[in-house]
Amino acid sequence: MPVMRFLVFGFRFSVKRKVQGLRSACALPALLLALAIISIPSDLLAVEGSLEARLVNKKPLEEAGPGSFFVGQVQVTHPDGTQKLLDHWSYMEPQVVGDRVVFLPTEGLKLTRIFFYDPKTGKTDSFRLPHDMDRVSGSPSFSPDGDMLAYYLPNEQRVVVRAWPSLRLLRKSDRHPVRPGEVPPMPPVWTSPDKVQFDPLFFQPEQPVSFDLAK
Repeated sequence: MPVMRFLVFGFRFSVKRKVQGLRSACALPALLLALAIISIPSDLLAVEGSLEARLVNKKPLEEAGPGSFFVGQVQVTHPDGTQKLLDHWSYMEPQVVGDRVVFLPTEGLKLTRIFFYDPKTGKTDSFRLPHDMDRVSGSPSFSPDGDMLAYYLPNEQRVVVRAWPSLRLLRKSDRHPVRPGEVPPMPPVWTSPDKVQFDPLFFQPEQPVSFDLAK
């Protein structure tokens, strides 16, 4: 009986050693791979970022009253992390649409033109404002792909969406009384590439207006 126990114990010990050896052999390539990754320079492991744009060097806009609006300079951050400061100022935040940056420089509270900046070429193209856009209260906003433009029509007491750049009319709201004010409304918000919501405080009384351009 002791001999049998010894044989069984010896068999288990032998199997255990073989399993441990197999585990060590399997762990070796993983260890070598980890060491190889650690030895790779960090700049080669960097993942390219996204195109970004914002206003910097902000200062109060006196025409809008104290603390109401700030005007800033357009700064673009390229996917590789480099930054470019454009020679344009606005109170409206720039937008990233597709692979370009769109912004609307302002003179006081008045919009001037629509600019598109191409980070691949470093060039900027400008376009005239739509004929019916109010230069103070238009508050335009492009769809995420840059194919549509939504804005306010205070004189007509409506909101509208046009195709870009053809300016073909896509949607126009019913007429509602507009809340009087000396500052522009909040720009329309695109909740998806085809859905846009307008500032309900633009109307009086408050009116939630949105469009689903996919329908």
